[in-house]
Amino acid sequence: MKMPSLFIRNFFQLFLLLMVAFSVLLLYSSSTSPLYETMRPFDPAIFECIGKGWAHGHIPYVEMWDSKGPVIFFANMLGYLLCDSRTGIFIIQVICLGITTWMSHRFLSSRISPTATFFCTAVMLLSFATICSQGNQVCEYTLPLSAWSVFCAFKWSEGFVKRRKVEHPVGYSVVYGLFFASSLLSRLSNAMGLSITIMIIIAVLIRYRRWSNLLRNALGFVCGFSLVFVPFAVYFGIHGAFSEMWYATFTYNLEYALISNPRETIPDVSHLIYCLFYYICLIALLVSSSLAFFQESRLLKLGLLWMPVPVLVLVWLFNSYANANYAIVYLPYLCVAFVLLYQMRDRTAKWLATGFLCLIVLGFANYNRIFRDWLYPEENEFANIMEGISEDDKQSFVAYMAEPYFYLVHDITPCYPYFVCQDWAILNGKSLRDRVRTSFESGKAKWVLVNYKTTNNVAVQDILNRLYVVEREDKKQELILYRRKGT
Repeated sequence: MKMPSLFIRNFFQLFLLLMVAFSVLLLYSSSTSPLYETMRPFDPAIFECIGKGWAHGHIPYVEMWDSKGPVIFFANMLGYLLCDSRTGIFIIQVICLGITTWMSHRFLSSRISPTATFFCTAVMLLSFATICSQGNQVCEYTLPLSAWSVFCAFKWSEGFVKRRKVEHPVGYSVVYGLFFASSLLSRLSNAMGLSITIMIIIAVLIRYRRWSNLLRNALGFVCGFSLVFVPFAVYFGIHGAFSEMWYATFTYNLEYALISNPRETIPDVSHLIYCLFYYICLIALLVSSSLAFFQESRLLKLGLLWMPVPVLVLVWLFNSYANANYAIVYLPYLCVAFVLLYQMRDRTAKWLATGFLCLIVLGFANYNRIFRDWLYPEENEFANIMEGISEDDKQSFVAYMAEPYFYLVHDITPCYPYFVCQDWAILNGKSLRDRVRTSFESGKAKWVLVNYKTTNNVAVQDILNRLYVVEREDKKQELILYRRKGT
C-alpha cells in the first residue's frame, strides 16, 4: 500500500509544480506565451526561426546559421514538431521549468522544513521571472540537467563531511557528462559552475588517493557526455554539416571571446546594483558558504567545498558580456544557499535567509513586466516596405541586420544561411566576413531588405550596389528594399 500511495503523492506534486511553471511562463515568457502577440525579443526570435526551419527540413548552420550550439535550436524544433507554432516551444519550456521546480522542491524538502521549502521554491520562481528575459533563452533547456548535477554534487559533499564518505558515485558523473555536453552544444559557459565543482571533486579524490574511483568517474563522465554529443555529431556529420556546427558552436565563439573587450562596456554602479537581482543565486551561495566558516565543523567544511564556485563564476560574469538570462542556469545554487543558511543554528543566518528572500522579491517587483507586451503589442514595422511582395517572392528573400522576428511575422524562410545580425557577427568574428560575402555574392536572392538603422558597416554594400537596385525605401523605419537586377 505504501508504494502506490508514494507514487500518487509524487505524481500529484509533479503535476502541481508543472501547473505553477505553466503560470509563471504564461505571464513572463512573452516570446512564446499564448497571452502575447509580440515577437519582439531578438535572440528568442533567432532560435525560433532556426527551430522552425529545422522542423520543416532545413539543416541548421548550412541553411540557417547562428553562433549557438544545436541544443537551443533542437528545443525550438521539437516545439514546432509538436504544434507547428511557438505554442509547442512554450510546452517544452513548461516541461523543463516544471521538472526543475519539482527536483528543487524534493531537494529542499529533504533538508529543511515544509514552510521554508515552500518559500524557497516560490522565491526561486520569482528569481526566474526576474531574469528570464521574455523566455526561450538558451539556459532554460539545460536547467533540469543543471539542477540534477548541482543536487548530486551537494549530496556527495554532505556524505563527505558527515560520514567521511570520500568516494564519488559514478552515476553522478554520468549526470555531469550529460550537463557538460548539453552546455557545450548550447553555451559552454553554462558549465562553468559544474567545471569548478568537478575540479573540487577531483582534488578531494586525489588527496585521499582514490585512483580507482577517479578513473571510474572519468569513464562515467565520458559516457554521459557521449549520450548527448554523439547523436548531434552523427546527425550533422551525415548531413555534411559537422564542421559548420563546430565552427558556430566553438571556433567562432572562441574567436569572439579572444577579440572582445568587455571592460570597455563595464556597466555603471546602478547597473551593478541590478546585477544583485540578476545573480542573486550566486551571491546568496557566496554569503552562505562564507558564513558557514563560523559554524560547526560540518558546515564549515561544506562552506569550504562550495565557496570557490560562486567566487569564480561571479568573477567571470563581471568580466564578460553576460546578460541577465545567463544566470538562469545557476538558479539551483539558490537552493544550496538556502539549505546552508537554514541549517545554521544562529539567528544571523535566519535573518540573512529572510533578507535574500526580500531582496529577490524586491528584484522581482522592480523587473515586473506582467502584461506590458500584452497590453501594448508591437506594430509590424515591416508592413509598408513588404507591401506587394508575393508569396513566391518571399521564398527568395533575405534581410540584412533586420529584426529576426521579421521572418516570423511574414512566414519567410531566409534563402541565405547568414540571415540576421550579419555586421555584428562579423565585427565579433572576422573569419565570418568571407562566409557572409560569399553567400551574398554567389546566391540568387531576388530581394534583400537592409535595416540601416542598426547597420554601421555593411560588409556586402559593394555587392548590393553591383547586383541590386533600390526598389523602395521606408525612411521612417530606416529600411531599404533591394531588388536583384534583371528580375
